[in-house]
Amino acid sequence: MWVLLAIKDSYKRLMSVNYVSAVICDVGNAETQSEEKANLIRAEYEKRLCSMQAELRKLEAAKMEHLKLLRNQSHTEKQLKAYEHDLAEMKKLKVKPE
Repeated sequence: MWVLLAIKDSYKRLMSVNYVSAVICDVGNAETQSEEKANLIRAEYEKRLCSMQAELRKLEAAKMEHLKLLRNQSHTEKQLKAYEHDLAEMKKLKVKPE
């Protein structure tokens, strides 16, 4: 009788070891799947980040170009005012352009 109990006890331990083994495998599979999912999310994030950085560089270049154009416009407007002033003085003096 005690042999039968020993065999039954050994069987229970073996089954619990198999169960624990199966649970560990399932956890391992879940970890692998979550690592793969994390890698996919990381790759997508890095792709978006690179895209946004490229867009930021384009926008900064456009901003610099805009500032350059504003400076040129300001300079041109000052020249135009000077020419209009010179023309007004010439009209007062009745000087005709050659």
